[in-house]
Amino acid sequence: MASLIKVSFFCKREKGGKNICGRRDSWLVGKKIKKGCGERESDERDGDRGKGKVWCWIGRLSLPPKNPITDFTAFLRETYSLEKDLINSCVEKRRRPRLFLVSREEKRGLRNEGEVAKLARELGFEASVQEIGPEEALVARMVNAFDVMVAVHGDEITNMVYLPERAVLVQIVPVGLAGVGRVYFEEPSKVMNLMYLECRVSVEESSLSERYGVGDEVFRNTSSVREKGWNVFKSIYMENQDVSVDLVRFRRVLVEAMELVCG
Repeated sequence: MASLIKVSFFCKREKGGKNICGRRDSWLVGKKIKKGCGERESDERDGDRGKGKVWCWIGRLSLPPKNPITDFTAFLRETYSLEKDLINSCVEKRRRPRLFLVSREEKRGLRNEGEVAKLARELGFEASVQEIGPEEALVARMVNAFDVMVAVHGDEITNMVYLPERAVLVQIVPVGLAGVGRVYFEEPSKVMNLMYLECRVSVEESSLSERYGVGDEVFRNTSSVREKGWNVFKSIYMENQDVSVDLVRFRRVLVEAMELVCG
């Protein structure tokens, strides 16, 4: 949902306060967002898909140069009455930094999320492991309360739009997804004034190692797999891959996140 809310913001800024995303905008955005974006105006240009109804699709979190993405995140904080615009220093406030570990039950799950959460607590974080729920207002308030967000590459990371500025986003990047991880989340997060860290999964940390040999092209040459078509690429790397991060290696990532938040 977070990646779709952007449509109404864009439409409002570009069309003088009117949302022209069509009659399907109730599917795209919640009541609060629609109210903040002004009245809607239907557009009949798409005669094939949806029988004359416009479908607005979002590829990644980016906005035109004259609409800085920080305006968008500020718009969301105002719309949902979020408390934190900027993270507070845990040193000055004498508190433990809060870490949100996004749980995924289906594809690209973190098999050892319990151990990762335990490690985070041992390092001094107040760590919480939760799934992203369907109620956008509740999700917005929940995410905004954290200093660090850790997630395996996936749509859930779009909820970084609710993080306060200077918060830390940690993306766990499965095998084969470094490129899309950079474009979809690393680059936008920096424009949002978030601090970005990542952990690229090794062959041994990927469940793909249980199905393919170390020398298979799945690991050696992901570009050749992509050339076989998007469906093949998606099936291998996005739909049939879980990860289990090495705790010694991931500890260094969490320590760096702690230093960024509290240093």
